[in-house]
Amino acid sequence: MSRKETLDEIIEEELAELELEEVETFDDYLEMIMTFGYITLFASAFPLGTTITSLFIYLETKSDMFKFERTARRPFSKKCHDIGTWEIALDILTIMSVFTNIVLCCYASDQIDYILPWLKGMKEDSSTNLLTIFGIEHVMVFLVGLLRVTLNTEPRWLRIFRERRAFKSVKRQEREGLIKQKAE
Repeated sequence: MSRKETLDEIIEEELAELELEEVETFDDYLEMIMTFGYITLFASAFPLGTTITSLFIYLETKSDMFKFERTARRPFSKKCHDIGTWEIALDILTIMSVFTNIVLCCYASDQIDYILPWLKGMKEDSSTNLLTIFGIEHVMVFLVGLLRVTLNTEPRWLRIFRERRAFKSVKRQEREGLIKQKAE
């Protein structure tokens, strides 16, 4: 096969791909957020659900690969620094899951009685129930927030890269006369 025939074949494949349906990433994000919600909100009610969901996520990954390779146009890449409002949705689900799992684990079942036997006597009175739920929930939300702050630090190399890029941008703008140079 000659070089021209190869190029013509590649061009035909690319033109055929342009006729395919465009991929909607919103649906894929929504599906992952819903899966995360099911896993985290009801983890204590059905612990085997995480394993089963992992299997389905693996199968979903394979079907998405097929979709991207055969039946849909490749999505256009866009530069972004985070996942946008989806991060807020994940944060809300995380806080809600703390509360639902505490209620399910402590008061809707006897799972916690073996770990914290002193809570067994507090299940009798509804006001004590609520105070205990909110107390444990506040402690857990504080721990989630603390982990979020401590583990959400920017790596040193990334901070240096961003500072360097900002410095180069300022210097380029100074050279081009877009901003005034600092007086030394």
